[in-house]
Amino acid sequence: MRTAPPAECADAQDDVVLTAPEAAKLLRISRSALYALTAAHDVPHVRLSPRCVRFRRAALLSWLEQRERGGTPPTTDGRAISGPAVRLVGGGEQAGAGQ
Repeated sequence: MRTAPPAECADAQDDVVLTAPEAAKLLRISRSALYALTAAHDVPHVRLSPRCVRFRRAALLSWLEQRERGGTPPTTDGRAISGPAVRLVGGGEQAGAGQ
């Protein structure tokens, strides 16, 4: 079991390197969603080998903060939405700009 770092090490906590399960837990997403974001190069990560990926805690928190401030919203597969906004109305018909 891990113990919390001492208070004087609080700044050092930002340099922590996380495994995929730890990073997914930090972001509160599934591991498969994190792997999809990683494969699409949408989330900051370090690939140590073809099968070994790590995530810097500070980079993930910065990435999350940038997205929170009104960045481009992701689709369900993690890629950014481009083009005019489309919304569903009524029975599923699409209504876009100019309709």
